[in-house]
Formats: sequence, C-alpha cells, structure tokens
Amino acid sequence: LAALRDWRLALLVGVCALLLVLLNQAPLSYGIKVGKDRGPGSDLPFLANFNDPEGDGDASFRWSRGAAEITVPGLGGRGALLSFDVISHQGQQQGGGTGALDLALPDGASVQLALRPEPAHYYVYVPPPRALDGALRVGLHSTPWQQPGDRRELGVAFGQALRVDSVRDGFALPGAMTLLAWPLALALVWLALRIMGFTPRLALALLLPLAITIPLLQLLDAPRLGFGAPWALQAGALALLCAALSAWLAPHILRWLGSSAPPHILRWLLLLVT
Repeated sequence: LAALRDWRLALLVGVCALLLVLLNQAPLSYGIKVGKDRGPGSDLPFLANFNDPEGDGDASFRWSRGAAEITVPGLGGRGALLSFDVISHQGQQQGGGTGALDLALPDGASVQLALRPEPAHYYVYVPPPRALDGALRVGLHSTPWQQPGDRRELGVAFGQALRVDSVRDGFALPGAMTLLAWPLALALVWLALRIMGFTPRLALALLLPLAITIPLLQLLDAPRLGFGAPWALQAGALALLCAALSAWLAPHILRWLGSSAPPHILRWLLLLVT
C-alpha cells in the first residue's frame, strides 16, 4: 500500500496521462495500404472480413465480403474524413454498370454510396466515435456475389489508397481505453519493480522515459498505439504476477542451491527473470 501512495507513482501516471491528452490535439493523418499485410502501412488489423490480398506493390487490393468493417483506433473524440479507392464491384464485373455500398457509421446513421462503373476515389465524413476506445468503426455492406469459378464471397474491391484524416472540432480527449490503459500499465510495472526490491527513485528513473515515450508514439502511429492498449494492461498484470512469484521463489531457490545474492544484485536478477 505504501508503494501505491508514493508521489513518484502519481508523477509517472500523471505525466503519461497528461501527454496523452496534449498530443491527442495534434491532427491525425493516417494512410493504410490495402493489400499489404505486413510492414509499414499494412492493412492489418484495420480491415476485418476481407479476402486475401491480390496484386503486387502499388497495385495491391482486397475484395471485401458482403459484410466487412474498417476499424482505426486513435481518433478519440474527433470526427474524421475517410477516403478510399473502389476499383471493382459486382455491377462493373457483370455488365459494366453501377453498384452500391452501404456504410454504417458510428452514430448509427447509414450512408449509401453509388459506385461508378470505373475505378474511383470516395470521401466520407465519419462522426466522432461513440466507443470507449475512441476507434473509428465503419461497417461495409454490399450484396454478396461470386465470380464464375471463384468460390469466395465477394463484395467490393478496395484499392490500395485508404486514408483517415481527423477533423478538429475543439478540444478532444483520447479514447478512454488509451487514456486509462497505458498509465495503468505503467502503475502495474511500477508495483512489479517495487516488489523486486527496486527503490522508488530507481523505479522512477527506469519508468519515466517510458511515461514520456509512450505518448510520443501518438505522433508516429496513434492507431497502433490504440490497438496496443489492451495488450499493455495484460503485459503489466503479467509482469506484476511474475514479479511477485519470482520474489517469493528466489530466496527458496538460492537457499536450496546453498547460495546467496546481495539485494542490489537480486533485484536485477529478478528483473531479468521476469
């Protein structure tokens, strides 16, 4: 309990949370390369219920299924302009005509896009997310169909260019999951270090760079920082559990081996084990 009341813990959590809020005011402009399933700009895990990628390089694309979804965390309480390419659809493939794509927006509204016979670029305004994680979620609904000789369920073919640009409308908080999970994960790791025997001053020195670096990642890749929030909590809880178990087992193991370790060495050994 004394570790929880330490002012250094409050400093760590406060610095991380404050920077998350301040850096969330920076505009978000995020590009996703549809059809690229690994590396910088990859479309996973942002696209759900899409078929495997096709094409190479800048010509890559994916067919959606009848019901699919685009999820981009990191917007917080901001609206966004969603832009994407549609390069093919049922109307084009089976007669050179138009098609339709229904978009389910976070506020419950539905927008129907009339798809042109030729490849085209579309823009849609998406209102601020309602979900606690602050993620943009847009459902994609089209009439499922199949090409001759192809057993896959097809919807609409999305070209490589997909972009989300935030629309600023005053002060906006980050998503609740991002704002709570990362500072709480730091608090769990702080407790783990204290259990291992690290002094409050040394624990602060180890974790303060993380408390500053984590929010800065919002400027580099806010969506993936948002995706990582639940994992951060799990990692922090696991670190705390492992620290408690190691701190309890280590003295018994050392006695069994007929050895001993000074406290200033033992804590680093526990950190390596954890």
